[in-house]
Amino acid sequence: MYRKYISSLQNVTGEAITRGLSNLSVEDLNHKDVSNDTGHVSRTVQECWKYIESQLSPSSQNERKIMSETEYGWKTVRVFVSSTFTDFYWEREALVKKVFPELREWCEERKLYLIECDLRWGIPSDSTTHQTVRTCLEEIDKCIVETGGQPFFLNMTGEKYGWIPKGSEILEETRKQYQWVPNTSITFMEVLHGALRTGNPNALFCMRQPDVIKDIPESHLQRFQDPDPLCQKHLKVYKSKLVERFSKEQVFSYTSKFDGMTTIQDREAVVIGELDAFASYILQFFKRVIEEKYPNRKEMKSPSYLEEEFMLHRKFVEQKANVLISREKELQLLMDYALGKPVTVQFEMGSKGQPMARDEKFWTSDLTGDPILCVEGKPGYGKTTLLAKVVQRMSEHNDVSVFYHFCGSTGSSGNVNLLLQRLLVYLSQILADTTVLPQEEVLEEEYRTKSWDDFREDLRSLLTDLPSSKRNKPILLVFDAVDQLQTSEYVTHLSWLPPVFPQNIRCIVSTSNHPPTVCRIQEHKHYIMTLEPLDRSASLELIQTNLKMYSKRLDESHFSILLESPCIDTPLWLYVICEELRIHGDFRSLTNKVKSLSSSVEDLLKTVLDRLLTEDTTNLMKKAVRLIASASGVLTSLDLQRMLGNVEEKTMAAPLDWAIMRRHLKPYIRVAGYNEQITFVHNALKTAVTKTLLDEQRDIIDCCTILADYYEMWSDSTSARIEVLPYYLMQAGLTRRLCNFLREAPEAKHIPSFRRSEYFRACRCRHLADPVIPMTAPVMICRFCLMKRANFFPDSYFSNEHSCVVCGCNTQGLPPVDAYLCMSHSAGQTVMSRCFVCGNVVDRKRSDIGGKQAKLCHLCGFGNFGKQCADLVLY
Repeated sequence: MYRKYISSLQNVTGEAITRGLSNLSVEDLNHKDVSNDTGHVSRTVQECWKYIESQLSPSSQNERKIMSETEYGWKTVRVFVSSTFTDFYWEREALVKKVFPELREWCEERKLYLIECDLRWGIPSDSTTHQTVRTCLEEIDKCIVETGGQPFFLNMTGEKYGWIPKGSEILEETRKQYQWVPNTSITFMEVLHGALRTGNPNALFCMRQPDVIKDIPESHLQRFQDPDPLCQKHLKVYKSKLVERFSKEQVFSYTSKFDGMTTIQDREAVVIGELDAFASYILQFFKRVIEEKYPNRKEMKSPSYLEEEFMLHRKFVEQKANVLISREKELQLLMDYALGKPVTVQFEMGSKGQPMARDEKFWTSDLTGDPILCVEGKPGYGKTTLLAKVVQRMSEHNDVSVFYHFCGSTGSSGNVNLLLQRLLVYLSQILADTTVLPQEEVLEEEYRTKSWDDFREDLRSLLTDLPSSKRNKPILLVFDAVDQLQTSEYVTHLSWLPPVFPQNIRCIVSTSNHPPTVCRIQEHKHYIMTLEPLDRSASLELIQTNLKMYSKRLDESHFSILLESPCIDTPLWLYVICEELRIHGDFRSLTNKVKSLSSSVEDLLKTVLDRLLTEDTTNLMKKAVRLIASASGVLTSLDLQRMLGNVEEKTMAAPLDWAIMRRHLKPYIRVAGYNEQITFVHNALKTAVTKTLLDEQRDIIDCCTILADYYEMWSDSTSARIEVLPYYLMQAGLTRRLCNFLREAPEAKHIPSFRRSEYFRACRCRHLADPVIPMTAPVMICRFCLMKRANFFPDSYFSNEHSCVVCGCNTQGLPPVDAYLCMSHSAGQTVMSRCFVCGNVVDRKRSDIGGKQAKLCHLCGFGNFGKQCADLVLY
């Protein structure tokens, strides 16, 4: 729809443009004498509208299009807000504090994720750069694409027309792409692009009645009224054209009142009040048009987190499989393996090592199918794209079932537990011969609290049952970038991966030359496909094809320079080179630019980071890339925009600055899902940021502190607080806040017991407290505190007597371990002790009136942890 719309704009002939603008003179209009020439001003405005009207679509085509429900789940709804800058502060306050919060809740009930695009909010002064103009129009492009050409658009108009740029201030590329109308304002071009051309039925125009102007002090009138005759004439005609073009419901005239003066950021400002009717009308209008655009959403069930993950992986494969990569030979070999054809000598057989994590005895000898096929290659060699193409083509075979997991495709894709949950659910569906995924409640009860060993047991059971099931359909399992899986201990890395699968299952994994991963794969016999460098002809074809998409090309001398690079055979290097050359605007210096590009992937990515930081005008880029690199789990656009502002004051980064920064970063980040989850397009970028901008421990602590502050103080996501907040507190060394969260926050009770124990392990004193060591003392709890509950675990059902003194988990069932204090923490407690809960004196020798020794659960007391001091070291 959007391509068709743009195409129709580009079909406007140069003759029509010349004819429509034949009497316009930018230089004359900027001359003061001509500005006061009423006749000339009128002719100029009239000629502008002749050209504008040649772009307008017929009114008969303006019917609202209902979006078809092609996919189950949440959808993104953007509302673009357009107005002049200085005169709508209080209206924007009403939108931010009244309209959008209620509209967001209303949308959430319908599984719609609201994003308000108000790029003027939070900007300290009127911004008039070309970069700003381009960013605003590109934001409208997003809204157009997502709604099939009918974006949700709000314009507020008063007595100011807005800044009119000179012809030299708008680049030729922008004028051509957006059919720029000379001698019109930026605000008007937003309206023309977002609503006027198409007669957009989802657009609302709020016109403030001019009566309020007469009460505003004269010293402040210039912020509310344009003195320039050209702007005044433009504004008068513009308002009348809106009334002609749009329905009565779309043009709302509202009254307001001058409410005196106030001080905002040390500056005297006019107060505009009585905006309740204004806010109410906007709210009801967008509720109505959103409901008409997306009907019957309230009855739709919310997808589970696994359904969301399956959808995001599917979209990732669709995008990645369309990337050009010249590896047809390797693709065909992988296809043959996936289809169960006999393995040829094209695959090398890997040697068998000494099993550690992947123990044959655990998996039993019943799994006697083909060994795993491992695709190896250096980072950036195209392993992910190759496997995405395999998945796409194999998914077209009705006689093969395909499961795939691509690490790095989403914010949570590196989570091993999530991978195993997806795999177990998929295999269970095959056994049950169904495609229905379990409901969220079932998943929570079944998987969220399972331990590592539980997952392995379930997987072994399913793989053992599959050969005897009625469904004999072959299965292909694809695990990409298993070296990027987040593993707390390398001893257990890949221990979930069987050494061999049943006869009807074939498995492909990919990895870079990551020693722990390679060693795990080599523990058992396996097939190896090593990706070789691309040949030079294929590399040149990739460069030409990528640049051609943007109407760019290189001559023979430039290709000769690139061919001399040792990285010419690396797809990632080629991708970054193409991006850097694409945005280079000066052809005369292109040769020097090509020569300056680094000859290694690592150095090239550092060069890209240096350029991004140097060209950054928002002062957000460095903080943004550091936060993306430091993030564990899902990081959304809203999360990042808020963290780039002030978390303590709960003010997000200015939307315009955020949009400009994200526009520059766009080629190097992946945005997925309705809530716009952000990750780097390649793990090599994360590595480059870590080495360049997070090379000091203090930098990592600072970033983790920002992340922890945000998720603890501001985030709206309870699941994120459960999943990542304890991790960030632990990484930042904020052990006191970590302990308080785990013991007091209501949502902390949903954290699995083995995770709680791991987090508390980071808080425990490192000293030994073995009772054989002199001066150690038992941890005692007085008889009153023994009967209390929830001192160590929020909302615990168990008394302190039956709770672990460290993590708070139940100590009944498995034999508990006695808890002790080291010499440092037991000082002064040789005979008498202090209650670990209330601090009162406890006589250890009087069991009748004294207390009891506290216990450690089987997790906190396992192995040498049982001989570690039970006290916590809190900072």
